[in-house]
Amino acid sequence: MPGSALPFPPRDNGEIARTPERYLLRGRKKLLARLIDVVGNTACFCGRLFRPVSAFDVGKVGRILVIKLDHIGDVIMATSFLLELRQHFPEAQIDVMAKPSCVALLKYNPAVDNIIPFAAKWSMRQTDGDDKREFTAHLSEKYDLVFSMRGDLRENYLAWRIGAPWRVGYAIRGGDFFLTHVAAYDTNIHQTDRDRELFSCLGLPQKEKPLPRIFLQEEETQQAAEFLRKSGVDLNRSMIVIAPQAASVLKAWPVERFIRVAQAMQNPQASVVCMLPPEGEKIRREFAEKAPHVILPEPVDLRILAGIFSHAQVVICNDSGPMHLAAAVGTKVVAVFGATCDDITGPPPGCGQVLAPTENRPRWYAGTPPPPEDDCLRALESVSVESVVAAAENILREIKN
Repeated sequence: MPGSALPFPPRDNGEIARTPERYLLRGRKKLLARLIDVVGNTACFCGRLFRPVSAFDVGKVGRILVIKLDHIGDVIMATSFLLELRQHFPEAQIDVMAKPSCVALLKYNPAVDNIIPFAAKWSMRQTDGDDKREFTAHLSEKYDLVFSMRGDLRENYLAWRIGAPWRVGYAIRGGDFFLTHVAAYDTNIHQTDRDRELFSCLGLPQKEKPLPRIFLQEEETQQAAEFLRKSGVDLNRSMIVIAPQAASVLKAWPVERFIRVAQAMQNPQASVVCMLPPEGEKIRREFAEKAPHVILPEPVDLRILAGIFSHAQVVICNDSGPMHLAAAVGTKVVAVFGATCDDITGPPPGCGQVLAPTENRPRWYAGTPPPPEDDCLRALESVSVESVVAAAENILREIKN
């Protein structure tokens, strides 16, 4: 029943360390991207002298492709863009190209007609995808409009290879010459607001902004409920879910703190559940030893995890995929942030509470080298157990009232 493992691999310090060599390599890639940009922009300028880009015409858009080869939280946030895109093009066919691990997040989304799994090697933690063969199979598909949502040179290239007359995206990592329309990339606003610039550069008026959302079927929520019952959860009581995993140790509040929260939240009127992937066996043993009242179900796939979150009153977590997943099914979160920017990638307003350092907070923007590891860990540790417990209890009181 549980299905496939959660794609949140644990990271020990050896794996997560941002070594100078890694960023030297990244610097060399940036240098190469700039060189490609110089050559590409020169060729593009010459080409458009003879074949200018046609003016954008909404009436000629029948098929749209959105390229979103990103991680779980980013894909969930992009559902806001997709839902607004459907408002602009109610009759168009909208397809989304996503990493195989993220396909489940888009299932049953009314804004999406087809989901194209694409294991692009540069977007995978393990480079085992045959991306060239997979992508070649999609080149025969004809689209009128393509959105490249990550600002990556390689994904802008994919948009160009597809051959759509209008190609919209960002140029923060190069490849703007592959696009017909380049959107502004504002690093100071929330990611869901920044994505709306993709509409603005086409001259489309902004509509009411939808919240990111995962669409669950009734049978999925029932399946999740049955799984919880078999795991020993009494659904007649309040349910507090703890999700202590994070994609990086630099985003992970200490496990010992989560255990202390679980101990403090012990209550005859509530079940405390800890959801972990298979790789979280060490954490599972720590919870079992130090907080035996916590229910530790087996790992589940993303759809069932979303269903479990939908039954919870609150999810306590890091800045992580589970944070976005819980918020996207309407469950309040208490999320611990350290150096990462909750004003850019945090949950939407009204979806719970973010707890972050109030003083001397380092800032780690996506796609940039992190601050020193000690600073990141110190920022996380400055968030107290008492503040997390108080935030969760406030949410439970609000729900009860």
